[in-house]
Formats: sequence, structure tokens, C-alpha cells
Amino acid sequence: MAEHRFEIEINLHGITNQLQLSLQRSMNLVAVGLQHGLTLSSVPPALPDTTIGFRFASNQQWNADQTRNEWNRWILTNGFRDVSEAIHTTLEEVQTVLAHWELASIQTAGKQVKVSDWNDIVVARGRRFHKLGLPDKLEFLATKYGFAIDADLARRALSINAVRNCYVHRKGVVHPQDVTANDNLTLEWRALTIIGTSPKGEQELVPGTIVEAGTEVGVSNRARSKDFPLGAEIMLTADEFAQVCWTIMVLAETVTQQLEKHGRAMGVKFRQPEGAA
Repeated sequence: MAEHRFEIEINLHGITNQLQLSLQRSMNLVAVGLQHGLTLSSVPPALPDTTIGFRFASNQQWNADQTRNEWNRWILTNGFRDVSEAIHTTLEEVQTVLAHWELASIQTAGKQVKVSDWNDIVVARGRRFHKLGLPDKLEFLATKYGFAIDADLARRALSINAVRNCYVHRKGVVHPQDVTANDNLTLEWRALTIIGTSPKGEQELVPGTIVEAGTEVGVSNRARSKDFPLGAEIMLTADEFAQVCWTIMVLAETVTQQLEKHGRAMGVKFRQPEGAA
């Protein structure tokens, strides 16, 4: 029986490209929602385009301020849940690449890749990985493939996931299972900030900051965090949402760079970029 070689081409940039599209979609929808919220004055008496209208709590009549506040909170909550799911999607892409490289290593060792290898390593393993929570996904990548994600970004991703879990399972109200030793649920992210550097030192620049002549202006990633005490309701601002999106993008870019380094160490062949010497 003829033997066949297993060959597959993988574009690692597809990981970040896919994430960019996902993040931009979520940011577009949040931006539209928040902009629309500025025009809200009250809740309409019934849902439009429905055959029969229902009102389950007639005493819940929101005024203009409450309508806008509830709407903005709902938009940011759902936007946050969307982008936090993108972390899982990115790690599943990483696991798929590593699984294919494992198949390739079987062939490199001089063995024949069997259909059972494909079913076990790519198909079944991918299904198991999909069902794992984020902490278990990170542990799986480290133990199964020796692929450990940047510790600082992993910690921030776990904090984003913890806030997502609180939103999904407890309507954004912090319960005992959400908090750490300091009785807070802590969200951590990296903020892309504008920095002014002068002889007096560095200063973060925000709209309205007066910049002295001769100050050099640049950008920098800065650590940020926000604590939500036990019993508190999670409330985020549009700026915090945007910076969480930035953190997830940085995570994906860093993971992709780590993945290429990991592949090269395994002996995976990479094409030179077009135009490279």
C-alpha cells in the first residue's frame, strides 16, 4: 500500500487577523450603542413589530436618566462578554496549530501518520480543549505542549475571564466565589497611554494636559486594575472597555510571536516574508 506524507501550511498571522475582525465588530457595536444611548428619553410602551405586547412588571417605569444608564450598562456588559470570549477563541487556534505540529513531528521522526493519529490529536483533542475553562486551557497548553503564555498577560486574561464569569453567572454582582484573598474581584489590563517625557520626568498625558515646550511625546503600555468589592455590581466605562480590547489584542500578538519561536525550536519550517533578504 502506498504511503502518503502529511503536509499542511499554517499562517500564524491568521490568529491575530481573526481576532482583529472580532474585536472591531464588538467595538463598532458598542460605539453605536453608546452613541444611540445619548438620544434615549424613556422606554417605549411595547416592543416594535410584535403581534402581542407584554408588560411583566408594570411598576418598572424608567425615567430618562435610568433608561440611559441601564442601556449603557447593558451595551458595555454585552460588549465585554463578547471580547472576553475572543480569548478562548484565540487559545483554541493556538491549540490547533500545536496539535498539527505534533502530527508533523511524528512524520519527522520517520513514522507514518495514521488516520487514528489525526482523530486523536486534532479532532478529539480539539473538542476536549474547547470544553475547558480558561485556567484549564492555559494549563493544558503548558503541560501537553510545553507552551506557557507570558505570565503577566495570562494573569490579566484570567482576570478578564473572572469578570466575564461574574457577568454570565451572577448578573455582574460580585459573590464569594468571585473574590480573591482581599475580598475583591480584580480586573487587570494594560492601557495604551500617551506619555510626555521632559527633564522633570515622565507624565501621562490626557485631554486638557498642558505640555511644556521640549517635551517628547510617545506611547507606552501601563498596568491598570480595578477592584470590585464583595456584593458590588461590576460597572465599567467605555475607556476601560476599549483598553481591555487592547489588552486582548496584545495577548494575541504576543502569543503568536511565542508560537513562532516554539515552532522554530521544534524544527518547523517557516517561509521567509516576501521581499526579505
